[in-house]
Amino acid sequence: MLTRAPASVESNIRRYDTSYLAYFAAIIAITFLLRIWYAGNLYQDDGLWFTAAEEILRGKALYGEVFFDKPPVLPFVYAALFKLFGAHILTIRLFTICYSILISSLLSLFGSRLYDRRTGHVAGLMFAVFSTTYISGDMQSLNTEFLMAPFYIAGAFLLIRSCAQHQRPGLLAFAGGVLAGIAFQINPKGASDLIFFAVLLIFGRSWHHAPLLNYVRRAMRLFALAVAGLVAASLPFVVWLFATD
Repeated sequence: MLTRAPASVESNIRRYDTSYLAYFAAIIAITFLLRIWYAGNLYQDDGLWFTAAEEILRGKALYGEVFFDKPPVLPFVYAALFKLFGAHILTIRLFTICYSILISSLLSLFGSRLYDRRTGHVAGLMFAVFSTTYISGDMQSLNTEFLMAPFYIAGAFLLIRSCAQHQRPGLLAFAGGVLAGIAFQINPKGASDLIFFAVLLIFGRSWHHAPLLNYVRRAMRLFALAVAGLVAASLPFVVWLFATD
């Protein structure tokens, strides 16, 4: 037989939902206001991103006919946005605002899962503010560091969870490696997730009460799966590079 939840429980649920909605409304408002004022500005690397994307849309092959000194994902994202919404600076800036909100949301979610809700909210809010107020123009533009951030963050989260997870830790490590691999194809710094994971495994011995040899085997297996995930995510890009000469 179903019974109605006590009024105090329903009140707490409503208060929780309201505070969550208010938090994300604040994130959206802060991100939009801090970024929209710079929507018409061009920064030092924007010309390279714009030119590469426009040349791709004209049918030229990246690296073969278009100079580009970064991994391939960024110019293709620019090209896709230009194809869908037109080659205009406002297209990129509005997409960057939405992307920044996504990153803040991920930081809030993962921070809440790893620590507590307050820590997660602070992390998301700090990104919304400090990703726009630093003096460098790189903080406002859609560059490789910014584009790789959600994949890098999610990869790190899954790798952390694989250390503490007793069910399917290998799957989490592999998935974390895949996300790190996508980040790597945006910016080589994405591979730093594996360095972080190695350090985590080394110092994570204190979390487990298993014999040392068993823990070492487990750690090596998890790290190998993370590396395999990064390689698997990189393979399509490598194949594309060879296919396009």
